[in-house]
Amino acid sequence: IRVLAVDAADDIFLAAGNDCAAQGDVTAAKITLEQWCEKRGCEVPFLQVFNLHDMDSDAGRYIKGLATCPRLAAVAGKLMGVKGVRLYQTSAFYKKPSHGETSWHTDLHTAPLDTNGMLTFWIAMTHVDTEDSSPLLFASRSHRDFALPYWYTMEGMIQNSGRSYPIVSHAPLAPGDATVHHGWTIHGAPPNFSGRTRKAFAITFISDESRRFRNHGRRQGHDGEDLESYAHWLPHVRPGGLIQHPAVPLVWRDPHALPADVTCVATSKDAISDYKQKVKKERVFEIRSMLQPVYK
Repeated sequence: IRVLAVDAADDIFLAAGNDCAAQGDVTAAKITLEQWCEKRGCEVPFLQVFNLHDMDSDAGRYIKGLATCPRLAAVAGKLMGVKGVRLYQTSAFYKKPSHGETSWHTDLHTAPLDTNGMLTFWIAMTHVDTEDSSPLLFASRSHRDFALPYWYTMEGMIQNSGRSYPIVSHAPLAPGDATVHHGWTIHGAPPNFSGRTRKAFAITFISDESRRFRNHGRRQGHDGEDLESYAHWLPHVRPGGLIQHPAVPLVWRDPHALPADVTCVATSKDAISDYKQKVKKERVFEIRSMLQPVYK
C-alpha cells in the first residue's frame, strides 16, 4: 500500500495503509488494497513477506536453518567469487490467480548497498509449469551491462528491449526447484493465469565486503520498495561502513581464501599465480559437486 500510495501521490490511501499497519490488521489491509486497485482499474499486486527466518516460532527456526545452510551459502559464495557470504534477506511470494505481472526490476536497485556481490535463490514452492503459472523471466546476461545501471534510472533500465537480451524462463519448475540470479539481472514475471496460487521462497545472499551507501557523491538513490526488510538494522550501520550486523549474519567463509601472509612470504609472482590456479580448479570441482545434492 505504501509503495502504490507514494507512486500515486494518494495521501488518503497511504493513511489507510498506515492505520492497518498500526493495528496489525492484515485482513483490513488486503481489503483496502483490493478496493483501491478495483477503483483505479489496476491489477492487484502479488503479496510479499520479508524475513520469515526471524519469526520466533518453529517455522521461523526451520526457515532460518535453511537460509543459513552452509552448503547453500557456499554455492552462493563460489558463484559470486567472494571470500565471505552474509544472509541479506528471505522473502515469501504469494501470487494468487489473476494477480498482475511483476514489473521488470533488479534486486540491487532496491537495496541500500554499495556492492556487486548479491545472489538470490528463487525456490518454487508450487508447480510452475508454464508462463501461465508466472515463472520468473530473466533478461539473460543483463547483469554484465555496466552502462545500464551507470547511466540510467530504474525507469530507464526497464526499457531494455533495444539491448537484445534473450528473455528466458526456466519453467517447468517442480516444488523445491530453484533458479539463481545476480543482483543486477533484470527480471520480472507475467500475470498468474494458472487458476491456483503460485508460491515461492527466495533467499538472498550478499558478499561480506558489501557496504552501506554513502550519503553523497551518488548519481542516483536506491528504490525504497524493500524498506521493511532492512529498516530495523540500517540505522546501526554508518554510511560507507561494512554491513556487519547481527541481522545480516555471516553464513559462510571461504576456507581456501589466499592467506594474508602469502604475499609477504612469497617473493615469486609465479608461486602466487600457481596457488590461485590450484584454488580455482578446486572451486570449480566443489561447485559441481555441491550443486548435485542441492539440485536433487
